[in-house]
Amino acid sequence: MHVGLRSNQEDCLFINGEIFQEEGFDSVITIQNNSGHGLYAVCDGMGGMNKGEWASKFICDHLKKDIEFRDQEIIKHLSEIQTLVENENVQKSGSTIAGVLLKDKDIKIFNSGDSRVYKITPGQIEYVSHDHSLVQHSVDDGYITTEEAFDHIHKNVIEFGIGDIFKKVWDEKRSSVFINSFTLNETDCYLICSDGVCDVLRDNEIFAILSPEPLDVIPEFIEIIKERMNDNFSFIIIGLE
Repeated sequence: MHVGLRSNQEDCLFINGEIFQEEGFDSVITIQNNSGHGLYAVCDGMGGMNKGEWASKFICDHLKKDIEFRDQEIIKHLSEIQTLVENENVQKSGSTIAGVLLKDKDIKIFNSGDSRVYKITPGQIEYVSHDHSLVQHSVDDGYITTEEAFDHIHKNVIEFGIGDIFKKVWDEKRSSVFINSFTLNETDCYLICSDGVCDVLRDNEIFAILSPEPLDVIPEFIEIIKERMNDNFSFIIIGLE
C-alpha cells in the first residue's frame, strides 16, 4: 500500500487477521497461510477530514477471519458491520470493500463499492468482482463500453459501500453485496485492489505486468503504479506455492 499524492492513508488492508494502514508503509509483505483458510480484504475509505481513514480501519477492525463459507453469511457479516458503523454516528463517512474468503481451494469473492478483485490465469485476466458505481451501471445497460468507462468523468461516483453515506441504500435495499465463487488452481492468482490501482492501469496493462508470475514482479508493479498514481493505492495478491 502507498499513500500516493494524498496527505493521509484512507486504504486499509485485512490479511487473515492482520491489519495494515500505516501512512509511511511502502513495502512488500509475504504472508504464508498453511491452514488453507483465510480472509483477505482491501478497504478504501472516503469522506474527507480523516473520515475515510477512520471508516476503512473500523471495517477491518471488525472483520472476522472465520466467517462461515456461505454467501448469506458474508452478506450478514458486512450488514452487521454496517450497523456498527451507523452506531458510531460518524457522518458522511464510508468505505468500499473487496475481499476473498478462502476455504481449502474454494474461494468466495465479494465486494461493495469499486475496489476490485481480478482473477489472473496464465492466459488472461478476468475482472470477477462488480463495481457499484454510476459508470458501471452505464456499462451494464450498454450505454458505454468498458474502455469508455476507464476515462469517464464520473467513474469515481460510488453508489454502494459500508458507512454512514450508504445508510439509505442499505435501508432501502437498493443494492447488495456482490459475491462470486471459484476454485483456486495452482496456476491462478487473485488480485484484490483499491481504485488507486485500476484507475491508472487498464486490465490488459495489469495482466501484461503481472503475468506469467505475479508474485515475482510485485516491486515492478508498485513502481509502475507510483509513476501514474493520483490516489492512495493498495493491493493483495493471493496464490498457491
